[in-house]
Amino acid sequence: MKIHPDQIEGVRQSQQQQQADKAKQTTKAFGDVLGQEVAKTGEASSASGVMSLAPLAGVNPLLNVQAVQQVQSVDTEQAAAKVDDVLDRVEDYAAKLRGVAPDGSGLREAHAALQDMQGQVDGLKDVAKNQPGLQSIVNELDVLTRTEQFKFNRGDYLV
Repeated sequence: MKIHPDQIEGVRQSQQQQQADKAKQTTKAFGDVLGQEVAKTGEASSASGVMSLAPLAGVNPLLNVQAVQQVQSVDTEQAAAKVDDVLDRVEDYAAKLRGVAPDGSGLREAHAALQDMQGQVDGLKDVAKNQPGLQSIVNELDVLTRTEQFKFNRGDYLV
């Protein structure tokens, strides 16, 4: 079978059209494509309050990409003020223990300060649930107050 030039014209035109389409696709900047995808997911996430990473999920199943929910922020100034208040109560408790008279008259005030301090630490635990840094501080304060309660109840501060 002989191929004539007039028969090839249709094939050449379709190949040239495909190359032109391919050139148009590659000239799209990555930023444009990314912006379009972010706009799509931004519209979906604003409606539901959840950011969906569905375009990434099809890329690799080993990534194990899941939907991300919004995190509620804790007022850091409020948490810092509460921690500062607890530390002030620890200092107050230590000062009351130093001021205990040999007859034990200051132990009632020290015990009241210790109970108040434990109540403040228990209240601070709720604030520190989702904050790992704050949670470690609260755990140390909890251990300190429980140890002091044990020592106080055992009678270590009686003279």
